[in-house]
Amino acid sequence: MPPDFREAFLINKYFLSILLLIIFLFDMNDILFTNIQYLQGVGPKRSKIFNSVGIFTIFDLINFLPIRYLDRSIIVNTKTIIQTSISNSDQPTIIGKLIYKEIKNISNNRQLLKCQFKDEFGNFTVLFFNGIKYFSRILVENNYYIISGKPTFSFDDIEFVHPEIEEYTAGEMNSLNTGKIIPIFSQPEIFKKSYINQAYLRKIILNAIHKYKHYLIDFLPKEIKNNFHFVDLATAYENIHYPTDFKLLEAAKKRLKFNEIFFFLLLMKIKKNYYHSLLTHQIILNEKLVEEFLSKLPFKLTTGQLSALDDIKKDLTSNKSMNRLLQGDVGSGKTLVSLIAILYTINEHNQAAFLVPTEILANQHYKKITQFLQDFNIRIELLIGSTPKKKKLKILEELKNGEIQILIGTHALLEENVEFNHLAICIIDEQHRFGVEQRAKLIQKGKNPHTLFMSATPIPRTLAMTIYSDLDLSIIQTMPANRKPIKTYLRSHDNLDKIYSFASDKIQNDNYQVYIVAPLVEESDKLELKSANLLHQELQQTILNKFRIGLIHGKMKWYEKDEIMQKFANKELDILVSTTVIEVGIDVPDANIIIIMDAHRFGLSQLHQLRGRVGRSDKEAYCVLVTTNDIYSKANITNSTNYIIDPQNFNFSQDEITVKRLEAMVSTTNGFLLSELDLKMRGPGNLLGTQQTGLPEFKLFDLSNDSYLINTANQIIQIMLENSPNLEKYPLVKKILFSSFKDEMKYLSIG
Repeated sequence: MPPDFREAFLINKYFLSILLLIIFLFDMNDILFTNIQYLQGVGPKRSKIFNSVGIFTIFDLINFLPIRYLDRSIIVNTKTIIQTSISNSDQPTIIGKLIYKEIKNISNNRQLLKCQFKDEFGNFTVLFFNGIKYFSRILVENNYYIISGKPTFSFDDIEFVHPEIEEYTAGEMNSLNTGKIIPIFSQPEIFKKSYINQAYLRKIILNAIHKYKHYLIDFLPKEIKNNFHFVDLATAYENIHYPTDFKLLEAAKKRLKFNEIFFFLLLMKIKKNYYHSLLTHQIILNEKLVEEFLSKLPFKLTTGQLSALDDIKKDLTSNKSMNRLLQGDVGSGKTLVSLIAILYTINEHNQAAFLVPTEILANQHYKKITQFLQDFNIRIELLIGSTPKKKKLKILEELKNGEIQILIGTHALLEENVEFNHLAICIIDEQHRFGVEQRAKLIQKGKNPHTLFMSATPIPRTLAMTIYSDLDLSIIQTMPANRKPIKTYLRSHDNLDKIYSFASDKIQNDNYQVYIVAPLVEESDKLELKSANLLHQELQQTILNKFRIGLIHGKMKWYEKDEIMQKFANKELDILVSTTVIEVGIDVPDANIIIIMDAHRFGLSQLHQLRGRVGRSDKEAYCVLVTTNDIYSKANITNSTNYIIDPQNFNFSQDEITVKRLEAMVSTTNGFLLSELDLKMRGPGNLLGTQQTGLPEFKLFDLSNDSYLINTANQIIQIMLENSPNLEKYPLVKKILFSSFKDEMKYLSIG
């Protein structure tokens, strides 16, 4: 068993027995997992090339799916082509007799092969500029050929340039490359260098499907397939590669998309069931402490915060370990909710751990929580990498003895010598910044403690419930009543002097601090964008040169970044030039202007996260998006407050998307609305990142467009688990979990 699997989850004997059973069921000699070199037409040499792109077995090859299709199913003739002027499909197919061929010299010592064909209505020409000797040899005069390609017109002559061409026997249409819907596969560079072309891929994949499709035993019972209108697995694979019509292709896609989301959701459900099976001590809520704390707050909690706390209280008072994600926009009050969760939990015995990704954030949380609890007799300590050795040893001793009730810290909390007396609750902030193993190390310092994860990335509810389906989910959508909306403006590069002048006035007269963000660390020959380094230098020649200007970027060491951020937080710097490294950062109350250079280069979610760095005090806050003159001229910002964002009716070109993204930023500060639009524009991968979510890379399933299958998959999972909680009636499902999804399974426990 891999060490990261052991560390990720506490697997009891019951779950281990199931794991061993599944491993026993999985026979690596299964015919579908035969080495690809033994497939006819491959061999040892080509198999190494396939291996280099992750194709090792017959099953891998069958799962090498087309990226698109060409419709060559319509058979035309010269008369049809002339009458319609253009083809009715992507690449129509025509059958003709080769009349003559000739090699002609063209400019620059180049040649072409010109072939004249005819059908019953007229003549047409086929031209080859490459592979002239080859085509001249295989094309025989007076033979009939099937030709597929884009027809063009030249001086009343119909021409095809480098079409797909195969010999035709009267009455037969057995071609893989013409006369039907043709799959197009991705061709990595190594394929091109090794002459593994589209025709070859079609041939060997068809060979694999015909020979091995009867081994594709379906894991879905017949009654489920019928009830939910799914084709069987073999039919799906056959039609995803070689569909006879588009209706069958869509049915095949639907089935294979379902497979992907089904197994992902099943894995998440197994993980969730596992955590829900972990018994912990029932918490007697410290209601009196919380009531006293709330009475001292100068404001009331929002409805979103109260709702999240209701969820947390139910978790804490059950005998099952809480495993909940608290999601909210920047400034929604997640930290306060997590602190109240701690106050409900801690007493003379129970302890809390608060894990954050950076020292500067740990310091900020320590100061903020200490301030909140200054009137209470609660022992709080901070443990970070830079904690002096003597103080650290004292903290470790008092933590073990139970004298410390709340310990806030970074990765230092995960060290082996950090021992709690009775860890009852773990708070993990910016949870995507920690790996599964790291989170598990903290949780294992207690006996199934309650765990509350926090994320400040706004995600549409449906998407969040899918991605984090292994967690219980609470979302704070309301913002504090006293929070002023950040004023956002779109300006062009031509306005920089005015922007800098505005920033200068605010620094001098209102004690403001300013972020200036660049998309790059260093100059790029390929991108005409200003780097953070160059911008930092140029600001010395502007009206801002009289101010203290710092520089921070991702290539710095972590302690260098922390030092610069601390200087900015301590008001030792007036202006901070940065890359997106500040996207997740500390609160700087006087940083109330952010200028984002070349804003069109950023996604919506990223722009919103950057904007969230300002507006953390009672002062007016400003976000200025700087873009090119061309983009600025296309944007409609004259009536931005009335701009309607409708992700459901979204159909724009790439250039329009860029403009719409900036218009949306100006129009609203609602992170969830922006994330919905970003999802529609750029997909979940850009919005979240696979590292953050643990989301596998789906080949077909698209969270943006195929969400209807999520409900279907959940229904079927429920049916299966109710019928067979340990899936013993569905051995093939278990087999696939550990064969096709082995990388994901190492982070999951079976329940």
